Amino acid sequence: RRRHTRYIGDWSSDVCSSDLQGVYAALLAPLVLSLGTSGQGRLAQVSMAGGGAALLGGALLSVWRGWSRQTPVFVAGWTLVLLGVLGTGLSGAPGVWAACAALIALGITAFGTANQAIWLQQTPQEIQGTVFALRRMLGMSTLPLAAALSGPLVDRVLAPQVKLPLLGSGTSGAIRLLLVTLSVLGL
Repeated sequence: RRRHTRYIGDWSSDVCSSDLQGVYAALLAPLVLSLGTSGQGRLAQVSMAGGGAALLGGALLSVWRGWSRQTPVFVAGWTLVLLGVLGTGLSGAPGVWAACAALIALGITAFGTANQAIWLQQTPQEIQGTVFALRRMLGMSTLPLAAALSGPLVDRVLAPQVKLPLLGSGTSGAIRLLLVTLSVLGL
């Protein structure tokens, strides 16, 4: 039983990634829709860019056998995700948001596969089921909480206070401030 406890500290990457994904997913649509009447079409473009990049990343991984060294890919993928979130927060242009959504999707693909491969290599086969079930439960359980808290945080706490020249004001400025802050903390 004691040998399972050594894996507890390693779950932070799953929890942090789920939290960031939950906040980004919950706030991307309101950010893009804040553009007004052109927001719906722009949201479709941003979503399509992210989905297309995820599909491309998955197709590349299914054809290619992967990397020999997983840790640099893990770090590079996480860095791509954080840079994509940072770019989304710093820019007010839907075209940049679409490029950032694609960057995030490719980063999640690289980060996720490298993370899984590292776990498979380091976890003894006889306890992989237990470890992976607990890892998935802990990682995914924070995603809805992050998504549920991000809206009220933006609407009730940040939006009334935010008036920054670079990021804007109101709800879109608050969303952008939160995305920039989370990405900088993640780096």
